[in-house]
Amino acid sequence: MRLVRVPLFPAGVAVGAVVTLLLAGYSGRASDAATFHCSPSQPVPHSGARPFSAAGFNYGNTLLRAELPPHGHLIAGTLPNGGSMAEIEPDGSISTKMGWWRGLQGRLVISGRRLDKDAAPLRVDLPSLNSYGATGFIPSSLMFPTTGCWRVSGKLGRARLSFTLSVTKVPHP
Repeated sequence: MRLVRVPLFPAGVAVGAVVTLLLAGYSGRASDAATFHCSPSQPVPHSGARPFSAAGFNYGNTLLRAELPPHGHLIAGTLPNGGSMAEIEPDGSISTKMGWWRGLQGRLVISGRRLDKDAAPLRVDLPSLNSYGATGFIPSSLMFPTTGCWRVSGKLGRARLSFTLSVTKVPHP
């Protein structure tokens, strides 16, 4: 095999081109996983309101709210205190329940994707509106195929809510 040297652009042009490419093409996807920094959404402290009112959910807006885990970190497995936030399924995926509050009538649609690497999309299970009514509280089951940095989005009519979660598993000793 013969190596051929190709002349590079002058240093200033090369740096400018790299910066331009980074700004234009950075996707935070698999090729950038080593340098990706996950910034989980930060829930707001509860106001002491009842849990099944809008104020009882720690993240969102006047039309759509969700109950995020502390600091936006979802940890699967048994925690040191014996409790758990999420379960590790036999296939290695992570499942959790998340409550939502709806200020509008309609069908809530939830989707999600991993930001730091390619992965199958988030799987979601929602009960029928007949069980919980047209507005107010509704639970969801979220199934993350892998750990990582995940963007979860909810849509309900004109209402939109997106947040980022850092999904991890409890380390084994």
